[in-house]
Amino acid sequence: MRGDDMTRGPVRKRRVVAAKKPPRAPKWVPSIAADVYRRVTTELNSKGLLKNGNRDLVEIYVGTIAAIRRLNAAIEQDGTTLHEKGKPLRVHPAYAMLTEKEKQARMLAGRLGLIEDTRAAQRKAGTDVSNSDDEEEFDDL
Repeated sequence: MRGDDMTRGPVRKRRVVAAKKPPRAPKWVPSIAADVYRRVTTELNSKGLLKNGNRDLVEIYVGTIAAIRRLNAAIEQDGTTLHEKGKPLRVHPAYAMLTEKEKQARMLAGRLGLIEDTRAAQRKAGTDVSNSDDEEEFDDL
């Protein structure tokens, strides 16, 4: 008796399906954050999570990262404090904006499942990061 005679029914062939290519970065994506757009869309696409609702979040996330990088560049160029003639020394105003943008980026990264502990919590809770039922909280961003 040959080994293949012992199968139960027809042998199914596995079909290999290539992952869809992530969308190109929109023209508005600044070069300072194009790498983030490619990385995030590639990661979400490989997990099948790059859906219409998430694309909006990705765009907001990429814009936030671009703003963070620009704010860091401004602080690097101008220094951490500003010296204005006749005025007391003050902290660079970009720090306040940077703090807010970093909070926003962390929240969006968590919502998209880009942070490992967030992904683990979502898996444990059985929630899907692509669910857009609660996106109303992003309306004010």
